[in-house]
Amino acid sequence: MQDDIYHPLQAIADLMTIQEYFGKDLKDIKIAVTWAYATSHAKPLSVPQSQALLFPRFGMNTVIAHPEEFPLQKNIVEKAKKNAAEGGGKLTIVHDMDEAVRDADIVIPKNWGGFGYFDSYVDDDEHNRIMKENLEKNRDWIYDERRLALSRPDMKLMHAMPADRNKEVTDAVLDSDHSIIYDEQKGCATGVRIIDANTHQATEYFAKVIFVNASALNSNLILLHSQSRRFPNGLGNDNGLLGKFVAFQNYRGSLGG
Repeated sequence: MQDDIYHPLQAIADLMTIQEYFGKDLKDIKIAVTWAYATSHAKPLSVPQSQALLFPRFGMNTVIAHPEEFPLQKNIVEKAKKNAAEGGGKLTIVHDMDEAVRDADIVIPKNWGGFGYFDSYVDDDEHNRIMKENLEKNRDWIYDERRLALSRPDMKLMHAMPADRNKEVTDAVLDSDHSIIYDEQKGCATGVRIIDANTHQATEYFAKVIFVNASALNSNLILLHSQSRRFPNGLGNDNGLLGKFVAFQNYRGSLGG
């Protein structure tokens, strides 16, 4: 469900969680999606880019913060600005973490690699050396107790997980009452229903952990056909966007001619 550019289901899960806490009307809710220092690996741009594309469409005041060496892709930012104009939200790019999180209702401190810094990124020693040097310049980009105090007193902390503890965000903040990092698991599948192709008889199996082993498109088909009284549009599809971005990813080459 993820590539180097998009992570649509993560963004949708984020949106569902935000709506659980703030309601359907998200007009003027300030959300700070901020780059943060991490050493586990150079994380892809897909999560913040999908968040930048989606959140302003629902009226949110979306602030993207990053050092100048760690930008999002220019075409994604332009599309996100267009989405903001059409959806009634705001999209602002800043290079100061304090500015981004000040008075924020929601903060997402998340590392991503400096792939967008280069005109044409190549996965070689020279590009990786430059990226690592740029990374070490910005070790102070961490959401800690001082920055927590800059945000709203009732702010919510979100993260796609796993987080680089005490690098992206301190333990004290990540484990605080502000943190809702696990709430995105609500509404997940708790079982599977198998329908016999010949008899059409349904058999249900339930478990604590469910693995959906299917391609991106087929996984979306499974979710789209998971309607119930609780989820009339299917699991993970409260806003009707499920499958649209994934289809675009898989066919964007042919769509472009």
